[in-house]
Amino acid sequence: MNGIRSSWFGFESPPQRCLVVGAAGLLVCLAGAVFDAPQFFRSYLVAYLFAIGFPLGCLSLLMLHHLVGGNWGFVIQRLLEAGARTLPLMALLFVPIAVGAHELYLWARPEAVAADPLLQQKSLYLNLPFFYGRAVFYFAVWIVLGRLLSNWSVEQDHSGDADLTHRLQNLSGPGLVVYGLTVTFAMIDWVMSLEPHWNSTIYGMAFILSDALAALALVICVAAALFEQGRLARIAGADHFHDLGNLLLAFVMLWAYLGFSQFMIIWIENLKEEIHWYLHRTTWARWPASAASGRRYFCVTSTPILWSRYAIPALPRRLMRRRECNHGNNATQRPFGRTTSYRP
Repeated sequence: MNGIRSSWFGFESPPQRCLVVGAAGLLVCLAGAVFDAPQFFRSYLVAYLFAIGFPLGCLSLLMLHHLVGGNWGFVIQRLLEAGARTLPLMALLFVPIAVGAHELYLWARPEAVAADPLLQQKSLYLNLPFFYGRAVFYFAVWIVLGRLLSNWSVEQDHSGDADLTHRLQNLSGPGLVVYGLTVTFAMIDWVMSLEPHWNSTIYGMAFILSDALAALALVICVAAALFEQGRLARIAGADHFHDLGNLLLAFVMLWAYLGFSQFMIIWIENLKEEIHWYLHRTTWARWPASAASGRRYFCVTSTPILWSRYAIPALPRRLMRRRECNHGNNATQRPFGRTTSYRP
């Protein structure tokens, strides 16, 4: 029994296990699409927005690193490039959303548009052919940016050509602008148009920050795991993890600021054209989750970083000590050859 359990019924490698889990999830999705198609497409959209946030966030962080520099980016650069290279897969996974657009979006139903004057005014932008064309354009831009950044970076490692560094910088500056515009319009198309009578000018920016936050948190976890295995021991240190922790805290605070600012402005204005978006989410049935979600997310992510100010700098040391114990090394050996305290 233990042997079967340890080998996962014959699937020993992590990719094989992930394939099994993915196949099981696909069967569940197919069953949901058969029995309740509208709910399936709504649930799929939520899951898709969560999944695509990681490669989009990796792409933005990668361009930010090439543009501004800093030692923090060299530790996670390959992880960011790997995440950005999954965008072609996300383009393929967008197909169910395109197929279920009639179920998801009110403006995609001709009878609803005919009965609503506001939807008729917005029909020049909110129509299925233009919706599909914009989606193709968004993915084309993201995939090209990710591919160029990844290919030029690998070429630079092999050739050492300094011109490639300038090429990466020259692409990342305009690329961030194009990225911000495309992600903003993509979130308007895919998410904000779910309620076509409501709009927000910082809606896209909130998604850009949340995607960068999610991607940064993921690559920090992966980098810590790789460090524990000894793969990043030569290039990563306490200072790098400390910088990544500070950057993560900055993204958390900026995300919370945008979310609260939008709520506060709409609450103060109290316009019937805007308040219904929050009224739907503050009913007695949804109030415990909706009211606490923002505070809980902010507190859970920011409090450990603020209170454990030695946690991020000490992470490489703890991982190094664990690795030394596992390999039977001398317990008195210090990582990075440093004996000074990391306290500020």
